[in-house]
Amino acid sequence: MAIFGRAIAMLQKYASIWCGGVAAVVIVIVMVAGCATPSFKMGKPPRFDRLGELKVNVSTGQDVIAVLGEPQGRGATRSSTYGLKDAWLYESMDMESGKSKMRMLMVFLDKDTHVYRGHMWFASGYLFGRKE
Repeated sequence: MAIFGRAIAMLQKYASIWCGGVAAVVIVIVMVAGCATPSFKMGKPPRFDRLGELKVNVSTGQDVIAVLGEPQGRGATRSSTYGLKDAWLYESMDMESGKSKMRMLMVFLDKDTHVYRGHMWFASGYLFGRKE
């Protein structure tokens, strides 16, 4: 029994040393990461400048792809006025040095004919939690 107790005491001692070392490494990593200026980019910025090339009730889904490229997401939307429509999503986000910029474009297509019905877009920028 005494040997068993000594073994547990040794395990506790080395476990506390190991955990303390791991904690110190984690703290250093967090401190270094806080001082760094990491950047993060997601997606490809939507081509807002090319939206004029699309014609409501005339352009097809293939025309949309030719003008804007492949969407990053696909889904649907339903409204009481316009019914069910396919929705294609184009989005991007850039983050660097406490600044972030997000751009999003949703393109709406007729569910049955895949004819372009319109679009909706958003863009925002933030600097350390404040809107630019």
